Amino acid sequence: MAAQIFDKGDVVRLKSGGTKMTVKGYKSMLGLGSIPKESSTDVICIWNDGSDIQRTYHQDLLELA
Repeated sequence: MAAQIFDKGDVVRLKSGGTKMTVKGYKSMLGLGSIPKESSTDVICIWNDGSDIQRTYHQDLLELA
């Protein structure tokens, strides 16, 4: 499994551009929410545009903002 590269609270954005987001954590492989590092590579992000939209992205699609 790939190493996790972001920490909770990091500000990221999609490599293709777009809204800055704050990392909430990594998603459980069982879909049970945020779990400790080294368990998944799907990052739960909250948009920083005032909408508080929450989305999950594979970490390879993200970069530090």
